[in-house]
Amino acid sequence: ESNMRNFVVYYHKETNLMFSHWEYIGTDLDSDMSKISEDPIIQKWWSFCEPCQEPFKWEGPPPSKGGTGGPGGEGWASME
Repeated sequence: ESNMRNFVVYYHKETNLMFSHWEYIGTDLDSDMSKISEDPIIQKWWSFCEPCQEPFKWEGPPPSKGGTGGPGGEGWASME
């Protein structure tokens, strides 16, 4: 439904960092990401995961409570 596939999270023990990878096959990323963030099952899952994660940049409530991280906030840093 969200046009994502092959979502994988990796944990790098020495740096205590998590990395994720996923493939997007849709045509409207913003709409698909909105659908994900509004899904009650995803929000519940996030509420379990959030205490285990420390975002690089974040202000305000966590994603499970509708938070967006504030200006420039990101739960996951982009990588190339």
